[in-house]
Order: sequence, then structure tokens, then C-alpha cells
Amino acid sequence: MNARKSGPGVYEGYSSEVANGYERQSMYVAVDDGCRVAIDILRPCLDGEVLDGPLPTIVQATGYRRAYFFGETDLALSGDQPAWKKLKVGDLVTGYEKSLLAKRLVDHGYNLVCIDLRGTGASFGKGSNLMWRNSADIAFIIDWIAAQDWSTDRIGMIGISWEGTIQLTTAAYHPRHLTAIAPMATSQGFSAVCDGGLYLNGFYSVDWAGMVANQQGQAPALPVDGNEGPRLMEEAVLQRRPRSLPTDTPDPISLMKMVREPMLQAVRQDAPAPPLPELGPLGDSLDETARLNASGTAILLVSGWWDISFNGHILDFYRALTVPKRLLMGPWNHLGPQVSYIEQHRWFDYWLKGIDNGILSEAPFCFAEVDTFGLERWFSAETYPLPESRKQRLDLYSEGNFSEPGAAMKAELTYAVDYGVTLGDHSRSRFFFRSDKRISPPDLNRRSLRCLAFLTEPFRDGARLNGRPELFVYLKTTGRSGALIATLEEILTDGRAHYITEGWLNFFHRQISDSPRPHDGRAFHSQSARDLKDVTPGEVMEVALEFYPVAWRLQPGSRVRLTLAGADADNLFVLPETPTPTLTLLTGGEPASCLYLPLIDECLPQSAAYDPGARFEGRHAAAFHYLERNDV
Repeated sequence: MNARKSGPGVYEGYSSEVANGYERQSMYVAVDDGCRVAIDILRPCLDGEVLDGPLPTIVQATGYRRAYFFGETDLALSGDQPAWKKLKVGDLVTGYEKSLLAKRLVDHGYNLVCIDLRGTGASFGKGSNLMWRNSADIAFIIDWIAAQDWSTDRIGMIGISWEGTIQLTTAAYHPRHLTAIAPMATSQGFSAVCDGGLYLNGFYSVDWAGMVANQQGQAPALPVDGNEGPRLMEEAVLQRRPRSLPTDTPDPISLMKMVREPMLQAVRQDAPAPPLPELGPLGDSLDETARLNASGTAILLVSGWWDISFNGHILDFYRALTVPKRLLMGPWNHLGPQVSYIEQHRWFDYWLKGIDNGILSEAPFCFAEVDTFGLERWFSAETYPLPESRKQRLDLYSEGNFSEPGAAMKAELTYAVDYGVTLGDHSRSRFFFRSDKRISPPDLNRRSLRCLAFLTEPFRDGARLNGRPELFVYLKTTGRSGALIATLEEILTDGRAHYITEGWLNFFHRQISDSPRPHDGRAFHSQSARDLKDVTPGEVMEVALEFYPVAWRLQPGSRVRLTLAGADADNLFVLPETPTPTLTLLTGGEPASCLYLPLIDECLPQSAAYDPGARFEGRHAAAFHYLERNDV
């Protein structure tokens, strides 16, 4: 037996490969309302022989095809791994081929059950956006699995993005045998479509909709086994309603006034009554912490500092959980969490196989800090936010820099909105539909010339940003709508720029409200209809926004640049107005327009312990094309 090692990204000697393939069975399961849901059962095999005895089972529920034949230009959201280079057009792709994690678990003695959500793949049902109805289906199937002679009664779930969100909503239905889940890159459902009050049109209407259409047309899901499979799948497809997009509206102003309530009503459609009805109607995916805490299901969350618009919501959600929990926040974009498969393996070995590998004795919040050259350092902490992270206030100053709090004289800066300003189509919400799979903003120095820009003094010894930067500005507009898009960038001593994080806010959603979960920011916006506020030309507004949280190490001598724009053409829907609006930004005096940077105070006791042994490697381990050092 090899020496045993167990830690973040490291797992040796506790578990061994017992299989090198699988036996596949594809069938329908009729759920509680009679709808037939297509599933694949993959049972581990060693040299073609199915392993004896009941084994723990992992469930992956997907709207992206449980199985299909590999196509010419496949754009599967969950896969894109090096093993795919061996696949030829027409080869079978199941969950085992799509996911390094699924393959590892099957080879280590877990069954894998892949499910087509109702209204997708070979499953019957009218639509795939019935989030809570789908979750009830999966809960039913989980308890069905536990009654089969090939499965134990300990069941887990895996999946990324949509497949991660559905794990949380399934657990909220309290299936008796759902022991542990491991959602990767999951989201608050509404924030995947609209965040900060702005519709993510580049991601949702262009890229995501195109990906789904490609999957359905070029490499559709496979029918279930049997001669009747193709006919049943045709029948299932005929039942479906066409999917609509927010951009289908004839009234563009409605896209600027998108609110949560219609989506919540839609995702509750046809859903059976949830457990604990006294908690009220079902909400969004991250709203149901009370039901999740009552479920007892152990939750491993895996996210990335640059995961679309999701990481801030996940940090709040994690703090609200009281079930056994763990959060891994990597230096990753939306695809990066796939390199964390060893962490999920450790999680399921503990919860489903009863292997005492020490994972629960470790600090539960594990995160990476990275710099502009891609050097990452891993830390573990008991809590988040880190108590040693303190907000430093910097007042915006009219000369394009910052002043000490209260030191600047009152002044006004004007900015004609430029609707062509963009962070490009390799942004944090769109990069994964491009061939290189990394965030690649355009030339940030050139972009800054089309924005309002403010530059800090150099951080002589460098600095560590950890947490949620905030921006509070006072401005007025000549328009009747609008938005503020802000970025933070590191400017090196040689003038090169690297993106750090961003935030944005639709003026209609500027009302600050209380968060339903623990929240360390002071500018939470509900995106609810009750909090919409009209925009009156010429009226001074407080526009407060939160940037997406980050853990970033600034180089010695670097500065931080804040840019402010009124549009992000390739990513966010901002209604163009004629004539083009002018924003007037008020600086100086009190209350002041100011930026708050969350900086680690090295003089305070450090709650986060550096972990030099943590490692996560793979194609998607890097979020960006980082800058190269000039001094090497």
C-alpha cells in the first residue's frame, strides 16, 4: 500500500482503481406524475466484467445530453478534456467520457447514473426550465436507485454549472438517500441571466443559446435502449415547447427592467409541494438554505474567483449553510473547477464509502490567491470573510486619481456614454465558447481612454486584495435609463495592465436592500420589482455597486486603476438612447464618491494558513492568459 496522503488536490493511498470501464444500460423511469425520464446506468467493469455487489452511486443530471455520438464541432459544456483528443466522430460519449471526475469515480468503484432533465435529450416533458419540477424528478429517481440491488443507499451528485445548480434544488426536496453533493461553478439561477440589473445578453442569447442549438442539431442525445427507443424519443421531442429568450421581447425597455419575480414563477411551474411548507413557496436555487440545512445533505461547493457572475453569491450561500460543508474557491473561470476532481473524490469517499481520509478535520474554506503572472498560492481558513481583510477608502478625484478621505475639493466630471466600449467576447462570461478557453480582455490601456479612469498611488511593497471591493458614486445623467460598468486593473511599473475584477449596476436597480443571506458588502441589490426606481434626468443618484470578490496579489510598485463606463457592448444589454446621454460624476466633499479596496493587513493575526502542498492541475487551471515577467 502506498503512503497515505490526503489534502486539497492530493489523495493517495486511501482508495485504488478497481475498474477500467463500464457496462451501460439506458432506460426510462416514470416519476411521480407519470413523466418518463431517460437515464443511463453505468456500472463499473474490470476487463469487461461488472463488479460484484452493491456500490455507492453518483448521479449527474443534465440538460446537455446524458449520452450522444461525438460530433464534428461538439461544444459540450461539461467536457473538453484531453481524453477527447482520442475520440473520433461517431464515438459514444457518456458521462464517463465527458468528465474526468465521473471517470475517476467509476474507476474507483462507484456507479454513475446520468439523467436527461425533463424536456431535454430523450426525456419527456414540456420544458427544461422547470427547475423545481426537475428537482423533484431527480429526488424520486435517487430514492428509486437506492432500492436497486446494484446500489447502496448512499448516493451523491456531481456536475458543473446548470448540473451544479440542480444538485442544490434536488437536495431541497429531501430525497432520503442523497448523502452528499458536490456542485461546481453553480449559480443563483437569476444571476446567470441577469446580475446587477443588467441582462447578460452576450452569454445567454448568443453563446449559450447557440451551444444548445448546436447540441440539439449536430449531436442530439441518444434514445434509450430497445427497438422502441427512437420512436419514443421522437414522441418526447414533439411534446416540447420552444424555448424563448428575453431578447425575444418587442419592448427593449423591459430588458432594462428585468426582475426576479417572473423567473421564480416560471421555475415553480408544475412543481410538487416542497418539504417544510411553512417556509413558504420555493425561491431561487440559493434561496433555499433553510430547507437545505434541514436536509442533512453534506455539500462541497467548488467555484472560481472569475466564474461569470457567480462567486459572490456562492460565498454568501456558503456562510448560510449549517450542514457539513466545504468551499473550494480556486483561481479559476467557469471551466476551472473541473480540475478539482480529486477534492470531490475525497468528499465522496468519506461520505459514501465511510473512508476516514481527514477531509472534515481540515479548515473548510480553501482558496487560492493569484498574481498578474499566474503565480498561485493556496490558503485554508475557518471563516470568510477573512478578519484581517480591511476596507481602505479612496476618494475619487477630478484629476483622474484618488485622494485621502475628505481631502478633495468638490468637482464634477462629465462623460459622454460610449456604447462601443467593451470587455470583448473573451470576457469572464463568454471565454469558454472560444477555442483557448481563457479570459482574454482587449487592450485595457486603449479601452481606458474611452472610459473615466482613476489611478491609485503605487503600492510600494505590493498588496493583497481579498474580498469584495465596493464603489459608491454620486452622479446624474441626461438620459432616462443607463448603467455604470466598473473594472479594477493592476498597472505594473512598466505600464502593462491586467484585469482584476469588475462590477456593474443598472440605474433602475440602484436601491440598496437587505440580503436574504449573510453578506459582507454594503451595496446589495435585490433585483426585485419592489426595488425598481425610475431615473430622472438631471437628478443626483447614489450608485453603489459591489465588484465580484477576488483574492489577488499586487506586485511591488503596481497601481490599481478604476475605469468607469456606461456600456459593455459584447456582454451586457444597455438600452441605447438618442441623443447619447452624458453622465456627470460628483467628486470631493461629503458624502464622497469613493472606492473601497479590501486589503489584507499584514500587521493583524493571519487567520488564513498558507498550504504549500495544495495543487490543482489541468488544462483549465489558469483563468487568464497571464502576463509574462520582463525581469526573467
